[in-house]
Amino acid sequence: MSIYVQIATPIGPVWEGSAQSVILPNSDGDIGILSGHVPMTLFLKLGILRIRVDWQWVVFFVREGFAQVEGDLVTVLVNSAEQSEYIDLQCAQTELAMAQSSLKKSQNNNGKTLLATRQLQIAQTRLRAAEASTVADKTRELAPRQLKALL
Repeated sequence: MSIYVQIATPIGPVWEGSAQSVILPNSDGDIGILSGHVPMTLFLKLGILRIRVDWQWVVFFVREGFAQVEGDLVTVLVNSAEQSEYIDLQCAQTELAMAQSSLKKSQNNNGKTLLATRQLQIAQTRLRAAEASTVADKTRELAPRQLKALL
C-alpha cells in the first residue's frame, strides 16, 4: 500500500507522488506516516523531511510549516523546501562557517545573537540534508532486499 505526498511552498508545488512512507520533522520529534495512518494536522519545525519511494529516500531541507494527513494523502505546506540532492555541499559548509563566525561576533548584542543563532540552526540543518543526499546515493547501490534488512 502507498500514500500520496504533496509538498508545497508559498512559491508553488515542490514535489508530489506516491510513496511507501514519509518522515516529518514535527515539533515533538520526527513522525513517520504510513498508509492507513490516523487523520492529523501537525506543526513542522525546521528540519529534514524524508520520503521513501521505491526503497529509496528522497530527502528535503524544510523550514517551518504544517502537514495534514487525511486517508492516504499527506499534504505538506512549508515556508521553503529544498531537495537535498540539489544542495551544493561545499556551499552548505561555507554557509555553516559563516553562521558560526557571525554568532561569535554577535556575543555582546542580544538581538544579533538571536538572529545569528537562527542562521546557525538553518545552516546546520541544510548541511545535514545535503549530507543525507550523499548517504542516500550510497544506499541506492544496495538491492531492495539488502536495504529492507537495514530498515
